[in-house]
Amino acid sequence: MKSARDLYGSRVGELAFVVGPGPSVLKAVRWLSEPHPMSYRIAINAAITKVPADYWLWIDGLAYDMYKAHPNARAAIRLGRVGGESSYADDPEVYGWEPAKTLPDDVQALKILHRGTSLIAAINMAAIFGSPRIVIVGCDNTFTEEYNQAKLEEINRADPERKETIERVREFNLCTILRVNRAIREMPFWLPKWVTVRDASGGDLPLLGTSINRELEMLDAFYAKHSKPVLVLPEAV
Repeated sequence: MKSARDLYGSRVGELAFVVGPGPSVLKAVRWLSEPHPMSYRIAINAAITKVPADYWLWIDGLAYDMYKAHPNARAAIRLGRVGGESSYADDPEVYGWEPAKTLPDDVQALKILHRGTSLIAAINMAAIFGSPRIVIVGCDNTFTEEYNQAKLEEINRADPERKETIERVREFNLCTILRVNRAIREMPFWLPKWVTVRDASGGDLPLLGTSINRELEMLDAFYAKHSKPVLVLPEAV
């Protein structure tokens, strides 16, 4: 397994799309299937089965086990949490990222703050790559009962011994909403000030809204006037 620290500063100045598996991702497939030359996509968990992406990030090793065989997953650069690995511990192509536990020291040392959610981890990862603007897609931040039931069936098919229950799935998803909202509101404490985050999901995230089309138009307009910026990132601790 490689180290995600080796990817530090690898996408300086590029627009990052963080793609979740929520219903709104279906509206984004047309825009994200053909990436803009100055943008890239980080898919989290099951989102890798919805849209092709440059990177695939997860926290729970079960997500890796469930989706690793998908063609999009095999084509993407894979980013898995150190300490949460399953069979990917011996995969030499996976970039392992270390979770941050102490702020600000761990974040300055290129460890990833995640607050128990892949969305927050992906935002932190995009900042480490050097992206000044991050746009979230397919992260509606709501979980319908239909979604909960489908997730329950998916988990139990992938890992029957886990014997997951609908009550635990509901509780986990509710906690995810709360953790995501809190982490977003705490962004000034853990995200560099030069990074801007916007939401194109049209859901309930506590972020200013945007659209993929608008972001790509602004990107084209900027690079029609400027060459790719040279951003000098600070040395890792």
